[in-house]
Amino acid sequence: MKNALRRIAKELSLVKSAQPLEFYGGLIFLAGLALIIPLIFLAPHAVSGENAWIKPAKFFFSTALYVWTMGWIQLNLPRLKPDTSIWKNQLSWWIVGGMAIENMIITLQATRGVQSHFNQTSVLDIVLYAIMGVFAVAQIPAAFVILRKFMKMETKSNLILGIELGLMAFILGGFEGVYLSAQRGHTVGATDGGAGLPLVNWSLQHGDLRIAHFVLLHGLQILPLLAIMLGQHPRSPLILKVSFAAIVAISVGLFIQAFLGYSVASLF
Repeated sequence: MKNALRRIAKELSLVKSAQPLEFYGGLIFLAGLALIIPLIFLAPHAVSGENAWIKPAKFFFSTALYVWTMGWIQLNLPRLKPDTSIWKNQLSWWIVGGMAIENMIITLQATRGVQSHFNQTSVLDIVLYAIMGVFAVAQIPAAFVILRKFMKMETKSNLILGIELGLMAFILGGFEGVYLSAQRGHTVGATDGGAGLPLVNWSLQHGDLRIAHFVLLHGLQILPLLAIMLGQHPRSPLILKVSFAAIVAISVGLFIQAFLGYSVASLF
């Protein structure tokens, strides 16, 4: 555990030096999380049957993890002329800025006591949800730009393969998210709300399209981490490819299950 924490601290130090916008963006999002957590207990109010502050707390944490991951991934790209200027790294602004806007809108809607996603109640709610959609979808071409840079590399390590597969999974998850956002809600067979798993709030009674989306998106972290754990194992490329196929297959299965209206609880 200590070695793992030291490795993470070392990698974050490198992100701070080479990708400062992602590093400080992640810190700001964690600071937002720290501010939100007390509100869960001090100012509780429900939105769709869930404490309103749970969603912004989850998004502050997940977006911090996301921007740090993207910053770390870019460390592995070849750099002809290293440039750590945050003003010149447009891709970093694209990634971090988009997530900052997402977090601000989600927090605003929690403050108002209304849904942030799938909210068609008023013109303001429709506009805010559309803005969120634009910046969420914008992460797909950002990931694709980075993936193309890796695919142009002539010599690739197992880690680079893991990163490429992770980016592919993330892009597929992004497209699944596009379908999800075009629906009237994430629940199939009922309106959003009702009994759900703690924290994630995935429906225990009906199909929930968010689960498949979650699995693919976090392939971005799972596959590079697996590559690090495998090291120079001779079968690493095969294991990584099979793992990618498994993540995609699991996600497809979860999507079909949710689409048919069956809850995650039906698996047990």
